[in-house]
Amino acid sequence: MQNSIKLTYEPPKGIKSNVIRCYNLLENTFFNSVTDNEKKRTLMRAMYCLALFHGVLLERKKFGPLGWNIQYGFSLSDFQISKDLLRMFVQNYNKLPFEALNYMTSEAN
Repeated sequence: MQNSIKLTYEPPKGIKSNVIRCYNLLENTFFNSVTDNEKKRTLMRAMYCLALFHGVLLERKKFGPLGWNIQYGFSLSDFQISKDLLRMFVQNYNKLPFEALNYMTSEAN
């Protein structure tokens, strides 16, 4: 055990790197699953906002309680759940229910 190599995975540093990492985690068919062009555009815009939100939360961890009193644990699995929820909302509704999406992403997940 003492002579072995320890590997850890740490998220990339910087908001831009975190956003790029989120986009690299998407499947190739994620944006193509929506056939309507208007809905696809809405999905692309909302996906960028979700990736940016995830990146900002990861960056805020290094500051501890400065600025925010509660440390948010928005992990990669929470991002995946929020991504799938976003796609479901875009596919099933003509107008994106932002209040429901906001609550589910920020409060429930």
